[in-house]
Amino acid sequence: DIWRDDIDALVVPAGACGGPAVLSLVDTKTLIIAVQENICAMSVTPASLELDDRIIVVRSYMEALGLLAAHKAGVNFACLTPKIASVRDLKV
Repeated sequence: DIWRDDIDALVVPAGACGGPAVLSLVDTKTLIIAVQENICAMSVTPASLELDDRIIVVRSYMEALGLLAAHKAGVNFACLTPKIASVRDLKV
């Protein structure tokens, strides 16, 4: 048997965040990753559920794989996506 507390991570299409698997894992320690490149019939995004702070949205499955590897290694995700202001042209 697999219990919801045994699931470490879940990868789903970004538009399929309203499914029972995602909704049952939102309040657990499970890392939930939504992939934008996989378009599906549903259109329930993390933003529409107001779960932006709980579900990490990535562009591709390759990016999701990197996030899963970092998670397994214990790397803080904030270290992977720096919030740096855009570079402005220098006038010399």
